[in-house]
Amino acid sequence: MFRNQYDQDVLSWSPHGRLHQVEYAVEAVTQGSTVVGCKGSDSVVIAALKRSSSDLAARHEKLFAIGDNAGVAVSGLVSDGQQLATVLRNAAINSNFVFNKEARISRLSTMTAKRLQACTQHSSRRPYGVGILLAGSDDKGIHLHHLLPTGDVHECEGVGIGTRSQAARTYLEKYKLSGIPSEELVWHCLRALREACPDRELDAACCSVGVVYESVFRILPEPEVMACLKAMDTAEK
Repeated sequence: MFRNQYDQDVLSWSPHGRLHQVEYAVEAVTQGSTVVGCKGSDSVVIAALKRSSSDLAARHEKLFAIGDNAGVAVSGLVSDGQQLATVLRNAAINSNFVFNKEARISRLSTMTAKRLQACTQHSSRRPYGVGILLAGSDDKGIHLHHLLPTGDVHECEGVGIGTRSQAARTYLEKYKLSGIPSEELVWHCLRALREACPDRELDAACCSVGVVYESVFRILPEPEVMACLKAMDTAEK
């Protein structure tokens, strides 16, 4: 009854105290591709399922490098994620140019969170319909941050967002991730993705993996992802 009347802009409160535009943005993340992240003893891994609108269409990339030391995975509206990745990349470049060092991950998270939150309080804008996992390394260690469309930021050891992400989170909660080395951490991320999509077989074409190790962020090429999948299957037999 009230939804059509009170969802015209982000400042319209419903009689039940709800901001429907903000709820729509959060729901866009829930309907997005599954994305998981894990922080181990010496590395951070983020992984995402890539979707395509048809068998003849290219798959949307979900992982983006921000700098030499950081990268993001996005779930929700890909165009919003690409815009925020560009903003983060420009901030990282500016830090290198002005201070001659990599930007701190906490600064990148705070800057992005302020941008996300600002879009929830101006009627001329709409909230970003994207959730972000920011993985990186700086002089304070390795970090995995989860950013929501509302502007909330959470530092995590393991997290899953997107469609069927509850199954991925349930899998990750079974393990103490903080003591796991890099290679096993990649396996856990891939297994979490597999838990989230039991009706399809994982392959290198449908998933992307990014690793922060020794202060360097790298998106694994398809042959390496395929090798990880084969090694994981062999270890399970």
